[in-house]
Amino acid sequence: MSVPFIDESELVDERVSMFEVKSVDAAAHLGAIIPTAKGRKWAYAIYAGVSLLVTNALIGFSAAAIDAPTWLVVASAIVANLAAPFSALAIANAKS
Repeated sequence: MSVPFIDESELVDERVSMFEVKSVDAAAHLGAIIPTAKGRKWAYAIYAGVSLLVTNALIGFSAAAIDAPTWLVVASAIVANLAAPFSALAIANAKS
């Protein structure tokens, strides 16, 4: 029984071409999400308020040595994960 020979250089070339990275101007597209400065101001304010409430509620439960409700833990995770997109939106729309 013979084992077929596989040329590894062909595999590498296929993998590289399969995962080509194309450059995208992220700043140009982020401004389209919330196009007006007033809208972004409101979005930032709402995010800041919700973040303040959720994180302080979680800290309060922790300080009292009480288990936090599941909904609060989930809300905290969501607030933390939204930090990066909101920061990217703010950076994309900041004047250079």
